[in-house]
Amino acid sequence: MVAPERIAEIVAYYRALDESATLRHHFRHADEEGGLWYVEAVPDRGELIVLKQAELTATGRLHRYSWEHMEDRHGGLTDQAIDPEQDPLEAIPAEEFQRVWTRLPRWMPPRKTSAGRASTPARPPRRARRRSTGRLRPKRQPPEPSR
Repeated sequence: MVAPERIAEIVAYYRALDESATLRHHFRHADEEGGLWYVEAVPDRGELIVLKQAELTATGRLHRYSWEHMEDRHGGLTDQAIDPEQDPLEAIPAEEFQRVWTRLPRWMPPRKTSAGRASTPARPPRRARRRSTGRLRPKRQPPEPSR
């Protein structure tokens, strides 16, 4: 278990890099299971440090990690520097990375715009959607008054 002070240091490091970065590199990697990994990295002390990482699984699930959300039960932000010369990474335009990074996961409700409207229509998770049986249920009858 990592001490809370150490976690705070790590988050502060990634946040400072993110807020001060002037040069950003974007890459994509296909994994063995058919998923795609997208990363945004910045140079620091001669290495490329991943600041944002998005995994788009073969089933269409999107998992995002950054200093704001370092890890969850599905994975976490890599703590290893990347080397495009040795790692199987494909350079991609920043726009492609942003398209994936800002995409709503299928299960996530829409974000509100500054005008208070939803930016995209909401769609509840499959297991939460109700299916119609096509038949009407009879109305419940109120209980008989007791005498």
